[in-house]
Amino acid sequence: MNKTMTLGKRISIGFGILLFITLALGILAIVNMRNASQDSAKLAEVYAPEVEIASKIFASANQIRYDVRAFTMQDNEQSLANAKKEFINLQKYLNEAQVHGKKYHLTNLIEGEQKASKSTLEYIASNDRSEKLLERKKQYDAAMVENATIFMKNASKYLDNQESNLKEEIHTKQDGTKLLSRLAKISHINEVIDLAHNTRVLGQRAQLKRDLKMLENAVASFDAIYKLLTEIKANTVQANNLEDLKNIENAAKVYESSLKGMISVMQETATENAIRVKAAADVLDAASSVMQLGVGNTKEVSDNASDSLSVASVVMLVGLIIAVIISLLTAVFIIRSIVKVVVESVKSLSEGTTQVVSASEQISSASVSLAEGASSQASSVEEVSATIEQATASNNQNAENSREANILAQHSNDAAKEGNQRVQDLMVAMEKITDSSQKIAKIIKTIDEIAFQTNLLALNAAVEAARAGEHGLGFAVVAEEVKNLAERSAGAAKEITGIIEASIDQVKAGTEVANKTKESFTEILNGIKKTSDLIGEIAISAKEQAEGMNQIATAMGSVDQITQQNASASEETAAAAEELNAQALAMLQSVAEMAALAGFDMGKDSPRPSLASTTKRLSPVVPAPKRLSVTSGAKKVKTPSFSQTASKRSNEDVFPLGEDDLKEF
Repeated sequence: MNKTMTLGKRISIGFGILLFITLALGILAIVNMRNASQDSAKLAEVYAPEVEIASKIFASANQIRYDVRAFTMQDNEQSLANAKKEFINLQKYLNEAQVHGKKYHLTNLIEGEQKASKSTLEYIASNDRSEKLLERKKQYDAAMVENATIFMKNASKYLDNQESNLKEEIHTKQDGTKLLSRLAKISHINEVIDLAHNTRVLGQRAQLKRDLKMLENAVASFDAIYKLLTEIKANTVQANNLEDLKNIENAAKVYESSLKGMISVMQETATENAIRVKAAADVLDAASSVMQLGVGNTKEVSDNASDSLSVASVVMLVGLIIAVIISLLTAVFIIRSIVKVVVESVKSLSEGTTQVVSASEQISSASVSLAEGASSQASSVEEVSATIEQATASNNQNAENSREANILAQHSNDAAKEGNQRVQDLMVAMEKITDSSQKIAKIIKTIDEIAFQTNLLALNAAVEAARAGEHGLGFAVVAEEVKNLAERSAGAAKEITGIIEASIDQVKAGTEVANKTKESFTEILNGIKKTSDLIGEIAISAKEQAEGMNQIATAMGSVDQITQQNASASEETAAAAEELNAQALAMLQSVAEMAALAGFDMGKDSPRPSLASTTKRLSPVVPAPKRLSVTSGAKKVKTPSFSQTASKRSNEDVFPLGEDDLKEF
């Protein structure tokens, strides 16, 4: 916007934009509402009445179908009267459809009305014919009832007469031929009565079921009746009986004629029912078609009106939102364009000065913190250096002790191997002793067997001496002595055998003890070997740790030197930042006085720091600690470069001994 434009022109432009948007929204709303009003009027005056008339025609036609069906199936005259009344209503609805269609040029309604009117006239004509058929049916029913009565009356009369004559003939003891003839006539008349009864029942059932086939079967039964009546006439001579048979035959013919007439009525009724069904279907189809079309038109108009109103609502809503946004933007733009020119320069200067003050405060605070941190770090580095020196000495001592322990473990391992070899030699000697004892046992067993054989020989000699009598006394004495010697030899052999067996058992026990001793020495040897390996690993780890500590001590010396330099630089930076902060505060005070003259309040946009908050005195820097010199016996090494694996080794990795391993000592 041009800076030379006056305030009134700027405000007028803003209000002009708002008025234009409001006018456009109003015109759009009026147009959409008028379209919706026209659609609603068309819906209420044209399509809704069309659907209503079609639905009335549909309902009236259905009611007529229901009443006429009740009339034809149940012969209900009240249903016929109701159908005639409903025909009047249907004609009235069709006339309304004709008038409404011509008034609003509804072609589908006019065509549907013409089709329905034509079908209605056909329906009425068919209904009139059905009414006449009902009258004929009633006449046939009356004739059948009347002639059935005549038939049964004359048949019963003839039967009673024949039975009376039969009794009389039996009483008078007529010959058998006459009695048999009488019985034949009675039997035939009973068959006629039964056939007539069945025919009547079959005819009534056929009428109830509307079954033409059943009705035709009933008519066919009359041939058998006529045949039986002819046979009865041939054997009848009395005039009164012949008269009865004639009446029966005439009644049967009238009944048969009535049944045939009933068949004709049922056939014509079926034809008329088909005509009415087609006519009613045409009326219902026409009404349904008009209703569906009317409902479709109604839905279309409703959807159009709804869409129109929805679009209008959306447009109005979007227009209002746009109007509000444009109004806000215009107001903000106008206000800012007016105020911006006045305060732009002062605000720019104020913001720059505030940033300088804030930056100087941050620099000053950071410098003070850095100086204090450098002092604290120098003290901590001195403590860490002393601790590292002690740890280095301890690690060197641990490395030396681990080396000596490794040597002792090697000596123990050699001694255990030598003891194990001695036990193996002992096992060999014990096995030899066992073999010798077993051989001696075999020899003693042989001696025992010899003594047993000698004893047997002595017994045989004594037996022979006894047989010799006095000549064998001397030989018997010798045999007795030999027997005694054999028994003593056997006893001595048994004692020696027991001693040798005990020796063998003791040797076996000693062998088992020697085996267990060998196993114990083997376990001790394995434990000593494992201990020696572990102590060797400990020695290697202790050596590596000592070298690492020496490298850490060297690195800490470099860190100590850098820390002293940082402390000195931080003190100088803090002093410079304090001076910069003081100058920035003086500039900010001058800018605040200029902003007050321009009407700009600096206190709302940026806080004014106080001078006291930036004049914090720096704490004196801790004097530099003495440089650390490593005095361990180890050689000086280069700066370490530890791998990730070495830096993550735990105590268990360096000295991997558990409680089970320590128990072996």
